[in-house]
Amino acid sequence: MIKLEVENTSKNNESIAGISFTPKEIVIIREIVAGESYKVIASRLSMSTRTIEYHIRNIMNKIGCNSKSELMAFFNENGIFPDEKCHSNYVTFFIKNRSLIITLFVVITAISVSLLYFYENRKNIAITDMPKLQENFLERSDLVDKIMKILESQEGIKTVVLIGGGGSGKTTVGREVLSLLKSPIRWEINAETSDSIFNSFFDLASHMANTPEIQKDLEIIKNLQDFEEKKKKLIKLSSRLLKQSKYWCLLFDNVDAIKYVNPYLPRNADHWGNGKVIITTRNEDIADVSFIKSSCVINIGLLTEEEQQKLFCDILYKSDFNRFGLNSPPLAAYKRL
Repeated sequence: MIKLEVENTSKNNESIAGISFTPKEIVIIREIVAGESYKVIASRLSMSTRTIEYHIRNIMNKIGCNSKSELMAFFNENGIFPDEKCHSNYVTFFIKNRSLIITLFVVITAISVSLLYFYENRKNIAITDMPKLQENFLERSDLVDKIMKILESQEGIKTVVLIGGGGSGKTTVGREVLSLLKSPIRWEINAETSDSIFNSFFDLASHMANTPEIQKDLEIIKNLQDFEEKKKKLIKLSSRLLKQSKYWCLLFDNVDAIKYVNPYLPRNADHWGNGKVIITTRNEDIADVSFIKSSCVINIGLLTEEEQQKLFCDILYKSDFNRFGLNSPPLAAYKRL
C-alpha cells in the first residue's frame, strides 16, 4: 500500500476568493507572485523542480487558469503580495555589497548635481556687447550714483535717459553704468539709424539663439524682403528671448530720432520681462515723449572748463593739471585748442 503524505486541511489551510489552499501552496503562490522562477523556488524550499511544478498545476486547477500570467493576475487581484521572506536574498545582497551601492549612489548624486549646476549656469552666462571700458580719467561717481538711484526707484522695466551734447561724456557714463549692473544680458544698441538698431537687435537675438528652432526663425527673418515685416518679427522674437532670461539691461546709445527707436524700446514687462533701459541722446525733445517720465531724465550738459582741463592733462600726461603752473606747457597747449 502506498502511503501518501496528507497535510492537515482543516486547521492550517487559507481561503482565498472562497478557494482553500494549503500553507505550502500559499508559500509557493507568494514566490510566484514575487516573480521567482520554478528553479529558484525549488532551491529556496528544498524541493525538486518537478514537485514545484506539481503544486503549481494543482493551484491552477483550483482557480481554473491555464497559464502562469493568469495565476499571477488572479492572486494580485485578490490581495496576495510577495512575502517579506521572498526578498531576504535582496537584503543579503545589499548587506554584502553596501559599500559598492553607497559609492554608486554618491557618484550618481554628484553627477546629477553637476549637470543641474551646469544647466543653471549655462542659462546665466553673460551675453555682453560693450566696447571695453577704457580708463575712466574723469571721476563722475555722483552722476553714476544718481542714475543708479533713478533706476532702483522704478518697478518693472526701469528706464533712464541721459541727454547731453557732443563731448559731454554721456556714452562713457552709460557704459560705466551698464558695466556695473549685474545682469546676465547686457547689450549696447547702436541707435543712430534704423538700420543700425535693427542690426544690433539681430546680433543680440543671434547670441541668445540657443536652440535650432530659434536659429531657424532668425534665418527666416534674415531672408525676408519687406523690412517692416523683418523688424516686426525681430522685435517679437527679441522680446520673447529677453523675457526668458532672468534679467537684462540694454543701452540705446546715440538715439537721434525717437521714431527709429520707438518700436524697439521695451515698455511692457508682460512682453519683455523685467530689465533696465539706458538711453543716451543729444535730442532734448525725447524728454517730451509720453512714456518717459521727467524724473527719469538727466541733462548731463557739457564738461566745465575745470573738468576739460583735468581730462586733457590726465589723458596726455596722466597727471593732475594742478601740478602744472599757469604757464606750463600742458596748460598752454590746452588753451591753444
